[in-house]
Amino acid sequence: MNAIITRIDEWKRGSNGLLFKRIYFATADGAWAKTDVVKDYANFKKWQSLLEENIEIGGLRYANESKTTIDADSSPFFVRRVSKPQDPPQQMGLFT
Repeated sequence: MNAIITRIDEWKRGSNGLLFKRIYFATADGAWAKTDVVKDYANFKKWQSLLEENIEIGGLRYANESKTTIDADSSPFFVRRVSKPQDPPQQMGLFT
């Protein structure tokens, strides 16, 4: 499965004391998903070069039935850069 990284949180310390980043994705069906990557886990090296917003990633699989979490043990790979979504146009003072 492919998805686009839309946001990456700053490093946080989890309840287990380990540092992690939460990555948010836009999926092809218009939904969203997330995953957490932990710096001290072996799978982090798969993600390290892909920690960039607005890129499409392939090789992903869901970790749960609700399809809201990407399995951090997926085998992600770079597909392409995508344009950053534009902010919605302003109303140009209409109805104000």
